[in-house]
Amino acid sequence: MADSSCSSRPIEEITSGKALLDPHFSQAIVLACLQSPAAAERYGTLALDGADKAQDRLCYRLSLTDPSSERLHLWLSVEDAAGQRRVELVKAGVGVDDEEPIPSTCYRDFAASGGLALPARAVLVRGLAETEQLEIVTEQASVVEITSQQFAKPAE
Repeated sequence: MADSSCSSRPIEEITSGKALLDPHFSQAIVLACLQSPAAAERYGTLALDGADKAQDRLCYRLSLTDPSSERLHLWLSVEDAAGQRRVELVKAGVGVDDEEPIPSTCYRDFAASGGLALPARAVLVRGLAETEQLEIVTEQASVVEITSQQFAKPAE
């Protein structure tokens, strides 16, 4: 049975900067950018920061900076885990050092769905050693059309 205790609480809006800081919200942003690279423009400015390692793979590290200067880093590899040429999302997170308290997300086991390669596993990790905290496994995925009205703020 669903808990209706939150129905009396007021609706709270969060800024895009706060959304970038939450690993679950940022996963949605990253997946939207995978579907449409132009989606990144809605969330901020995309820049190439340089090269870095993630999941023991050499990657390009990009940053997506929102108007309040919050930054989400994306690690992209030009080879998949098997060494085949393909741009693949390896990791996303707000921190680039060992002191970051907010977990990053490592993406693994990509599978084709509706013409897209989507990660079947997302693993929340901490620190440069990428110590695993939580694994999220997608068992089934399908691409559906979603309208902006479905995400509109409810009428008061």
